Amino acid sequence: DGGDIKPITVSVTKSVISTAPSATTNAIALKPAAVTTTSTTGGSSSNPDVGRKKEQLMYLAQLLKFEVMFSDFPKGNHGEYLTLVTLSTDPPQLCHGSGASLEESHDEAARGALEILSKIGLDNVKPKGGGAVTGDDSKSKK
Repeated sequence: DGGDIKPITVSVTKSVISTAPSATTNAIALKPAAVTTTSTTGGSSSNPDVGRKKEQLMYLAQLLKFEVMFSDFPKGNHGEYLTLVTLSTDPPQLCHGSGASLEESHDEAARGALEILSKIGLDNVKPKGGGAVTGDDSKSKK
């Protein structure tokens, strides 16, 4: 039933709602199960929460119509994977994360991106190009 997933989703949603009350954040609060319908966790991690932040970020990206790109760097002398996450917002946002696995590294980068989105407020998150992803923009430029 996903009962163990909802407290994680609600805690992130509450922090976002407390900084940016809007119709968008209310929609997020009403659909916490949609954030956790798929899992990106692999068998390599012992932490069942790994992947949750990435799922939440991907869900917000879908709602707010911006793209998310993860760029991975292999383990080097430091022994951890490094990830950069880029959000195609206007202005673009960039965060980094590291972890013992790619999943942990992605999740840490996604956590940072969620924090930035929370600080700037969801009402201030605009897709690159001012919302041209709707497909109606071609008619308005005549």
